[in-house]
Amino acid sequence: MNKIFNYIEDIINDLINPNIKLKDVLLKVQVLAYELKNEKLKNWVDCEINGYGQMDIEKFPKYRVIQTSVHGNLIQNFGFGSFSNLTNYTLPIEHLDEKIVKRLSFHCFNNPVSEIENLSTKEKGILKVSVPVFIYPEIEKIIESNCNIHQAWQQINISSLVGILESIKSYLLKFILELKQEMGDNNEIDITKLKIDKLFDKIIANDKNFVLNISNTNIRSDKLNYINGNDNIQEINS
Repeated sequence: MNKIFNYIEDIINDLINPNIKLKDVLLKVQVLAYELKNEKLKNWVDCEINGYGQMDIEKFPKYRVIQTSVHGNLIQNFGFGSFSNLTNYTLPIEHLDEKIVKRLSFHCFNNPVSEIENLSTKEKGILKVSVPVFIYPEIEKIIESNCNIHQAWQQINISSLVGILESIKSYLLKFILELKQEMGDNNEIDITKLKIDKLFDKIIANDKNFVLNISNTNIRSDKLNYINGNDNIQEINS
């Protein structure tokens, strides 16, 4: 049992140390989860380390969902061979089908924590998540009739990623502290008597932290790319 106490102390110290990456802390939590023989903690920390796959859609963390704005590059046709380019134009989506509005208003980061950490260290910049081409005609119906979308994307500030990492740290620290409190000073406590599942459901897996039944079109993404400036567009196909 001393080994478990040591893991808990190490994790607490690492979580409050700004110089230690969250991905490294999660590896220790993974070891702790196996020592505690707790499946819920195992599955959660595995998803945070390796990313959330399609099998995890029904229980996706709300803290990984970020609101986005939709922008695009348009070609405006004035007739007689006269064209104009509109760049980084804010696209109206409010009057689209409700499902499409939801799809375009948020982005779910199912990527591993290590990727989110790497992106969040950039001082400035944006992420651009490509909007599926089949949605273009729906948006074109509500913009000027002589405009066509050449390229459209969801736009996300790099700074938003810090919130994801801070949320994970906060929930994890609270969980570990309450676990430590429940164990008390008894080094011989039987781990089977600990109410770890109940503690996990209360702090990490409660309804406030998780979004249910998210469409898989909103959950899939390739690796994220950092964009330095507005001219260099690197897309994430969803």
